[in-house]
Amino acid sequence: MPHLNETVYFIINPVAGNEESLKIWKKAKEILKSKAVPHEVFFTREKGHALRLTKEILSGTNQDTRVIAVG
Repeated sequence: MPHLNETVYFIINPVAGNEESLKIWKKAKEILKSKAVPHEVFFTREKGHALRLTKEILSGTNQDTRVIAVG
C-alpha cells in the first residue's frame, strides 16, 4: 500500500473488455476517495498511448512511482 501522501497514477483503457474496465475503475475510484488516496487518472485514446503516458509520468519524477493499468 502506498504512503498516503504518494500519488498513485492510473492509466485506463476505457474500451477494454467491452468497457468492463470502466466499471472496475468506478469501483476503484470510490475506494480511493474513501481512503483519501492521492491519485491521478489518464484515459488512453489509441494504441500505444498507455506507453507514452507512462513515459511522461515517469519522466516527471525522480521518486519511486506507482503506475497502475486498468484494462
